[in-house]
Amino acid sequence: MKSTFLLVMLFAINCFAQWVASNNGMGFESVGALYADGDILYAGATFDVFKSTNEGNDWSADNNGLPAVCNFYAITKINGYLVAGGDNSGIWQSSDEGVNWVQITTGVDSDEYVYSFYVNENTLFGTFGLPASIGISTDNGTTWIKSTNGLSSNNFMTGITKLGNILFATHSSLGLYVSTDNGASWTLPLSGIGAQDKNAIIASGSNLCVGATNGIWISTDGGSIWEHALTSGIISGLDTKDNEVFAVGQLPYKSTDYGVTWSPVNPDGLPGSIWNTMQFTTNYAFVNFLGVGVYRSPISGVTSINEQINYTADNFRLEQNYPNPFNPETIIGYSVPQPGNVQIIIYDVLGTELQTLLNKYLTAGSFQLKFDANSLPGGVYFYRMISGSLTETKKMILLK
Repeated sequence: MKSTFLLVMLFAINCFAQWVASNNGMGFESVGALYADGDILYAGATFDVFKSTNEGNDWSADNNGLPAVCNFYAITKINGYLVAGGDNSGIWQSSDEGVNWVQITTGVDSDEYVYSFYVNENTLFGTFGLPASIGISTDNGTTWIKSTNGLSSNNFMTGITKLGNILFATHSSLGLYVSTDNGASWTLPLSGIGAQDKNAIIASGSNLCVGATNGIWISTDGGSIWEHALTSGIISGLDTKDNEVFAVGQLPYKSTDYGVTWSPVNPDGLPGSIWNTMQFTTNYAFVNFLGVGVYRSPISGVTSINEQINYTADNFRLEQNYPNPFNPETIIGYSVPQPGNVQIIIYDVLGTELQTLLNKYLTAGSFQLKFDANSLPGGVYFYRMISGSLTETKKMILLK
């Protein structure tokens, strides 16, 4: 039995793609923004804007004209122009793929706080903070008009998207603003999302998804009614590839049904941190971190998660522990689709059972438990959830 379980664990590990650091040429500079233009990548960091022309194998920075400290949180491209902005850094523009930069001051402040950019056809929108406002540029970021009509000036506007002819913008603490006149004025309808911080918004198909400090909210009727699609974890960024939606934050998730349901993306190899963005080239998926740079995984590792994890029932889910690696405590989240007895057991790399964390009857729902590994030596361990005929196993790393 032990050897069979060990074989299953090793097979599961080999099926998963590994995330590895993609920082050659940039070190581990804090990267607040990431943008993929085909197979060319741009990373906005504390001191530089880095560029990779070979899918993250190597990075370089020219940065002529940029200040000594950038602290960029947002970067995008529109009609051949790169536009970057960040923490009281203002807005900067490059017309030659990031070699030379000029600061933009027409309609925006030189120390503008930029949280995100959104491109819709030939219009560039920016979400600004302290005070909160929406920036609108129709000339590739060269000049801006700030829209504040109907917006609270407190804190930050954090995200913006368009569904049909309506703009939706998230405020860091107040809720979801709506504009029916392309951003000239805004209203704050009762959205049902709640008062927790909203960090990002994206349109997927005919649905709207909002990333918040308590998971993901979805509206399938144009923003009138909202449901809590993912009920735990900080979500800091939302991105799309083809018809799939990806969420990043404490853990990465993927939805193949326009945000209605979510499954975890394998995070093996990622450091415990808050991930900001997920971007894609032909062969790789990339995430960026404040503090530890850029990581990448073969794209097959994030676009076939259902086949990899091999779920056998809706909502039977064992989350990746967080943080991971850890010392000595970590949190394990899990969900069960129906009432029944649930076990969570810890094993070493030889398949030896070390500890039963949970063995009790539970109602259907999502739960968390804390694992204290203070008595164990550092190394690789596995935790397995069992409920009836359903099982799932994940790997965790204890650092000591």
